[in-house]
Amino acid sequence: MSTMTIAWLVIYFSSWVASAFNPLFGLLGYLFEYYLRPSLHWWGQGLPDFRWNFAIALVLIVTFVLRRSSLPELKHVTNPALKWILPLAALTLLVTPIAADIDRSFAKSVEFQKIVVIYMLIIGVVRSRRAFDAVAAIHMAGAGWWGYEQWLDPKRVASRLDHVGSADTLGDNEAAAHLLTVLPLIFVYLLAIKDKRLRLLALTTAPFVVNLFILCNSRGGTVGLVVGALAALLLAKKGHRLRMIAALPVITIAFFALADPEFISRQQTTTNYDEQGTAVERFESWQGGLSLIRDHPFGAGGDGYEVLSSEYIPAVVARNQGEERAPHNTFVLVTADWGVLGLICYLGLIGSTFLMLHKVRRSSIGDDSMFYRALALQVGLIATLTASTFSDRLYGESFYWMCALAVALYRIQHSLPATSTASQPESRPGALPVSFRWGAEHA
Repeated sequence: MSTMTIAWLVIYFSSWVASAFNPLFGLLGYLFEYYLRPSLHWWGQGLPDFRWNFAIALVLIVTFVLRRSSLPELKHVTNPALKWILPLAALTLLVTPIAADIDRSFAKSVEFQKIVVIYMLIIGVVRSRRAFDAVAAIHMAGAGWWGYEQWLDPKRVASRLDHVGSADTLGDNEAAAHLLTVLPLIFVYLLAIKDKRLRLLALTTAPFVVNLFILCNSRGGTVGLVVGALAALLLAKKGHRLRMIAALPVITIAFFALADPEFISRQQTTTNYDEQGTAVERFESWQGGLSLIRDHPFGAGGDGYEVLSSEYIPAVVARNQGEERAPHNTFVLVTADWGVLGLICYLGLIGSTFLMLHKVRRSSIGDDSMFYRALALQVGLIATLTASTFSDRLYGESFYWMCALAVALYRIQHSLPATSTASQPESRPGALPVSFRWGAEHA
């Protein structure tokens, strides 16, 4: 057994034990397993075929239920996104009996239910700025590790990465969309957060994450990055915009210094989409999706678009040796599989999440750290949603992590006046030892 395997097992099972003291450690363990899934790495091939992600998620659920009272108390705040994400989860079950393939639809419904559970757990566990920072740190470090692995040994096919990331990011487009939720956090912790440990982590991971993004060579991802950068300029505080604009040429030069000729060559084709076979195929797939939606307004069920792709996009399927095809557009995917009501719920989730982040930024008078944490989430969501227009990210976990962290930040801010460090209560009987009090402070 390799040293890496032993180290992974020690960290993984330590998160089990630590979660019994503070469920935040269970959440960090879940993210750790997501980024270093044994079955996807050479050092994990000797480990038993065990559902490591399910096991740590179960530990997190149990310890959260049992140790919930040990977490910091927050004021009750209504989460407007719940009235959208829960109906969407219910809708996946209601549509399944009429799905094009009931078994596959049920599997996709279960997959979405799991995502909703993690979404709820993140909101329940992340109750302080320190807890938020701990989750952000794992997110940055995990993406940085992926970048380090690909820097050591990149495996590219047709100028793009062939195998990267975790279960929901193994494709280059999916991995690039995932990284768009990481990059804004890296730059915010590098430039706007005073914690030197987090700044050092951001500085260390930045070149590896940027290099990984370049290796993905995703045109949709690059469009998302550009849109995210423009959103950051528009949403930043007025006094900081000039500094960001001044820094933009330096960042751009550094970005293209890492870029190789293959990346530049592929990205140049973005403006010539009408001459690119893959782009034309996407338009055909979207048009086929619209026809499917007209015929199945209540949805064709999970994987319904793929099951019916030979009927609605026969030319595209024929060009790909008869393989089922996906729409390569998350919004078409949502509507085709879960119907118009599904799209309404999905858009409602996005809109309510953005509304909460807007309120956090607007209320962060004199508190740049809260403002820029919210900004990082909002820019990350804008960028990944843009990239999702060219890829299928309905079941991509990082999007829902950002949505859940937005709710957590919203709740934390509402509780700040009553739980600032200046007015924290004395330790009560049964309180956690200091070494396990991650996230117990709000300032």
